[in-house]
Amino acid sequence: MIKNKKYFKLLFKTMILVFFLIFLCIVKTYASYSEVQFGKIYMSRVVEDGVYFISSYQDSNCVFDIKDASLDDGASLQLWTKNNNKNQKFYIEYVGNGYYKISNVQSTKVLDVPDGSKKVGIKIQQYKSNDTSAQRWKIRKNIDGTYNFISECSGLALDVENGIMQEGTNIQQYTYTNTFSQRFKLEKTEFIEEGITEIRKADNKNLSIDIPNGSSEDGIGAQLFGNNGSLSQKFEVQKVGENEIRIRTGVSGGWLKEESKKSGAKVIQSGNSSTQASDSDTWKVEWNNGIVLVNKESNLCMTIENNSNEERAKIIVAPKDGTSAQSFILIEKDLLKDGVYEIRSALGKYVDLDNSAADLGTNIHTWDRTNQNGQKFRLVKKDNGYVIYTMHNLAFDVENGSLEDKANIRQWEDNNSDCQRWIPEIRDGGYVAFKNLNSGKYMDIENESSEKGANILQNAKSNSKSQSWKLLETQYIEVEDDMTATAWGDDYRTDKDYLQSVLDRANRIGSDTDWFIAVDVRRFRTTLLCKEGNKWKIDGCFNATMGYLGTNGMSHTGLADMNGNPELNFVVTHKNADTGEGNYWFVCYIDDWQGNYDNGQGFHDGYELAGQSYESNGCPRLTYDYAKYLYDNVPIGSKVNIWHEW
Repeated sequence: MIKNKKYFKLLFKTMILVFFLIFLCIVKTYASYSEVQFGKIYMSRVVEDGVYFISSYQDSNCVFDIKDASLDDGASLQLWTKNNNKNQKFYIEYVGNGYYKISNVQSTKVLDVPDGSKKVGIKIQQYKSNDTSAQRWKIRKNIDGTYNFISECSGLALDVENGIMQEGTNIQQYTYTNTFSQRFKLEKTEFIEEGITEIRKADNKNLSIDIPNGSSEDGIGAQLFGNNGSLSQKFEVQKVGENEIRIRTGVSGGWLKEESKKSGAKVIQSGNSSTQASDSDTWKVEWNNGIVLVNKESNLCMTIENNSNEERAKIIVAPKDGTSAQSFILIEKDLLKDGVYEIRSALGKYVDLDNSAADLGTNIHTWDRTNQNGQKFRLVKKDNGYVIYTMHNLAFDVENGSLEDKANIRQWEDNNSDCQRWIPEIRDGGYVAFKNLNSGKYMDIENESSEKGANILQNAKSNSKSQSWKLLETQYIEVEDDMTATAWGDDYRTDKDYLQSVLDRANRIGSDTDWFIAVDVRRFRTTLLCKEGNKWKIDGCFNATMGYLGTNGMSHTGLADMNGNPELNFVVTHKNADTGEGNYWFVCYIDDWQGNYDNGQGFHDGYELAGQSYESNGCPRLTYDYAKYLYDNVPIGSKVNIWHEW
């Protein structure tokens, strides 16, 4: 019995020793993942380093979000509906002792307890990394797969304020309770989504990667430049693998690539939309207090030469060094900035509002460049597309909301419809295409014509030049005060948009004298312009009564010349109303009686209420004073321009 007892004691001790040795092996095996503190073992790597969406326990589509996608210190952390933007992506990085740093991928700033406060209910913010306990978080994993985040500085947990799982709810710190409002899910994701972006220096967000002078030249090197929102600072990201991307330049349609595999080689734009992906234009995405772009061919990093903060510093490739010269932020942006543009076709002509008319339904066509407001268009980003406005604040519109090829594009009142929304896309050579949101068709020139006057319509996507447009920043020519200061007549002389369209007509059409008469049959208006030096100014603005021929109620003013040929421009002659002799078409005369001038049409008195017509030869009738003013001042040979849209 004694021997048996000794045997069992020895066996027991041996078993204890074996279990202890096994335990030590386990500890050693997980040494890289574990730390021993105060005699306790904590699993230090609860979460693998990487990019995550952090969502509420109750709704995976309700995620952590930096308010307003701000890049600033102090911006608050909130819940928001998941949209895949980088202000909802967070890089979780193990920093030792069981703690993590959580950085926003867009701003590069870190989740932070303001002033390291221990106060319950204080709102969490983002702040520049300072390696304090206010920016370190212990992550605990629950049995249900959710996680808690505990602040090192306060011992309090991240918590959804009042447990309200909806857009705009703040994330605060609160006493640890492990309730649903403190449980969060992690979903691993990639750094970057496809789309249009700006690439900015991570530690100086006022500087962007830029293509010098907006050049579309192949082989030109990228530089650093102040943010200006231009196409030279817009890039399209395309994924080619997990956390691998190509970067297409807005001004060439080519790709950012390394010029050679040597350290110090320039980063250049090269190729076009048909260039196949290669290792030299493919960039691996990593993280070091910002996005690090590592060339797949050379394993060299996109780098700001000398870590400069000066404009025009070169963008090169260099070995990874962990400095801010290799850290960038990529910010989702619209391809085009709001503004006024001339729009030039790759075929050479300019987009033009037909005769600068203000009428609904007026065609958009092409024309030689005039530098007048009829060729200047205002782009405004609205919701999921751009509205393109003419000088009259009317929108480019696909006629009747058609889904068919060759549907006309016209100006129409802004009605917030998808047929007035245009989505720009990068085209080769610094051009853009405009896709209609409603139809999916593209803005195009009829029959791919390079002639002026070609109609603009929509068509299926093609690689034709007729669907490629270059936008040139400009500004409207404003009607100067002195151009209307001496004008007299009726009240609409204060309508500057309208008067500008008339001035555009005078500049476009011209006159052999220093006088020009514009007749708007639709609005029953006659506007008189005279030239001072080389500049037209508004001299008089008159309401008129337009006569008509036939019974259809439409004025025939200007429909045809005296021989029945369609015409819009006529030349003034004078006629003696007393004799009624001669065979004239457009005359200025004063008529105190109803004469029968079958072969003549002109300005004379006999004005009734504006907008009322009565049977005659289609003459514009003015009040006696207005008619006499034209007769006394407008010389023979002056141009008369007539337009009407019924």
